[in-house]
Amino acid sequence: TGVNGVGECGVFPDLSVDDSLKIEPMLTTICETINDWVPLTPDIRQALRDFPAILCGLESAWLDVQHGGRGIYFKSEFTESSAKIPVNGLIWMGDMNIMAERIQLALAHDPTCIKIKIGAYDVESECRLIHDLRQKKSASELMIRLDANGAYNSEAIKDVLSALAPYEIHSIEQPIRQGQHDAMADLCDWSPIPIALDEELIGVMDSDKKVQLLKTIQPHYIVLKPSLLGGWVHSDEWVALAESMSIGWWATSACESNIGLSAIAQWIAHHYSGRWSDITVQGLGTGQLYTNNVDTTLNLLNYQLYMG
Repeated sequence: TGVNGVGECGVFPDLSVDDSLKIEPMLTTICETINDWVPLTPDIRQALRDFPAILCGLESAWLDVQHGGRGIYFKSEFTESSAKIPVNGLIWMGDMNIMAERIQLALAHDPTCIKIKIGAYDVESECRLIHDLRQKKSASELMIRLDANGAYNSEAIKDVLSALAPYEIHSIEQPIRQGQHDAMADLCDWSPIPIALDEELIGVMDSDKKVQLLKTIQPHYIVLKPSLLGGWVHSDEWVALAESMSIGWWATSACESNIGLSAIAQWIAHHYSGRWSDITVQGLGTGQLYTNNVDTTLNLLNYQLYMG
């Protein structure tokens, strides 16, 4: 048809389940025989179940083709009228002084939500950091999300959560390492801070296992990274299941370039199309990490992401 579609296969060490030794040969095969791989049938999705990053990229490229090869994957107010997606300020790990400086820089842009990576230091030091932030911004002024990336063990985590609870934390992502379903279920039932699953979802490709996971753990939220989950069909399934169980959700990028970031933002926006006022804060600030990113129509101003 003369239309080119572009998608990103985002593979991230220590997070992706894609086989790092087989992914390039598989990509080469797909590129050489592309007509055998689109449109994406259930059989093709099954063939790529061990390559969620490829599945996400291929699915994105095919959607781009269907929308005329203009970098449009999903139409919504975001693509058609420059509606803005609220984005959290992300505070990466560093020593405590550096993290405090990063928080101060973020506050200068008046975010509605700040997400802080925790778990590298003792809980007393991290509580002091959050206490200082709360002295500047109350819970009504600023949502605080925490991300532990599975840093705590199941014996210590209740003490950690108890220590953090007075600071009116919105949620904490993956407080213990994934794969401990009974321990996580107990934690979700007990915790004074709402718990969000993140890494727990990666590699769960079967519908019945998704249902079982959510029913067993009963988290308060799930965090979706489409590049790691196998693209839009799998992410849609997670959203549908979560909403049917009254589990909240938001999505984040995982250090994709602007190509993947735009696709994720458009996918989020499409889920809120027609009910834009309901959109919650998303985790789409990682594109700022690059010094050599590809050109994009995305703009980020004061933690609001828009196209134009």
